[in-house]
Amino acid sequence: MHRRHMTELFGKKISEQLGKKWKIEKDSDISFLVDKKEDVSKIQLRHFLKEAESRITGEEKLKRHNGSYQFCLDIKDCEHLYMNQALIPKRWKERIDGNATFVFFDKTLISSKKVWYILGLCWNNYLEQHSLCYHSLGTHLTKNCLSALILP
Repeated sequence: MHRRHMTELFGKKISEQLGKKWKIEKDSDISFLVDKKEDVSKIQLRHFLKEAESRITGEEKLKRHNGSYQFCLDIKDCEHLYMNQALIPKRWKERIDGNATFVFFDKTLISSKKVWYILGLCWNNYLEQHSLCYHSLGTHLTKNCLSALILP
């Protein structure tokens, strides 16, 4: 699976590091947590798998958002939670079928070497903190790969 921890970003602002290896391809104008000051407790997590499916690609996941895409969290929300880890809900540390939970912020697409990715957070037992991670749009995602949304 093409989800790697972005260890080169530990303790640094994501936005300060993007220009070196990454390019923002698609982003939102207003973030829920930073700009709108929404409460973290309102975040809902969804996997977008249909019944009897065990996995889908990142690209298919984005297509299935339909009207919910406007409610996805973005890179500013990811950075805010990464830099303020005490705000991250404890349930994000829980394992799903024995696998780590990956929470992705689908509103922002970034690229490196012509491949598009979505940033996320996952619990790192070794560091005892959430780590940055990412998946490409071609990656197969399972039910432990969730999208962060704030629905009305």
